[in-house]
Amino acid sequence: MQQQQIDRAFARLDEGLIHYRERPGEGDEALPPLLLLHASPNSSRAMVPLLEAYTQPRRLIAPDTPGNGDSMRPGPEQPEMADYAYALDRFCDVLDLGEVDIYGSHTGAHIGLELAVRNPGRVRRIVVDGLLVLSAQDREDFLANYAPHQSIDEAGTQFHWAWQYIRDQMIFFPHFRKDLAHLRAGGIFDPQFLHDMTMDVLRSLGTYHLAYEAVFRHDVKAALSQLACPIRWLDTGEGYLDDGLELMRAHAAQSSEVKLAHAPADFTAAIAAFSAES
Repeated sequence: MQQQQIDRAFARLDEGLIHYRERPGEGDEALPPLLLLHASPNSSRAMVPLLEAYTQPRRLIAPDTPGNGDSMRPGPEQPEMADYAYALDRFCDVLDLGEVDIYGSHTGAHIGLELAVRNPGRVRRIVVDGLLVLSAQDREDFLANYAPHQSIDEAGTQFHWAWQYIRDQMIFFPHFRKDLAHLRAGGIFDPQFLHDMTMDVLRSLGTYHLAYEAVFRHDVKAALSQLACPIRWLDTGEGYLDDGLELMRAHAAQSSEVKLAHAPADFTAAIAAFSAES
């Protein structure tokens, strides 16, 4: 199969530049552009396998979340999910995208969901790969321990910390509860994957925590209850975010789910099938 060309560019918002990746080519006029929104603490680099595997003809765009990758820092000192959704909405305006479909992974799913609620005319359909739901007690625990604020020091301790931080996330959920009860399934231990994620954390060392914290404060139940467009959950069987799936089933008016393997071709086929439904 011929390797897909992936372009990189920037879009300017009032507070700075949003970096994004795009797969060029003529799209199907019946389908809106597809935004692919990455998880934390990644960048749009994590969406490259999906950009390459996607076979449905359409415009594909993967932005770096503000404060991650090569995008600017969010405007507010303590951004909330509404601020990330607003930035994404303006990004769509700058690129003249009009209506879009969204695929969001973890943090990207929260941002896409919030955008769909706040601007229903913008989002036609949304596919999610995980939504985090926290109790009040867990919320405080996650805010205190999940994404510690980091800085550069003369001993370079940030380098070792970043590698261990990513590796621990592959073993436990949450990563700071290192016991048998919190072992997770589905972690990836490929050295290149760990290296790439570590580099993403180091690139955004002073701001990576902001999107995480917005997720922890996000009222997912309220957002799902207000969602007007269809939403589909991609279930890979890992299980540690199943509370989000249960909440979606209970509160989203047009929800569905599909089980699939954790491979780019399976993801892109599921997204394309959902997009093509009438």
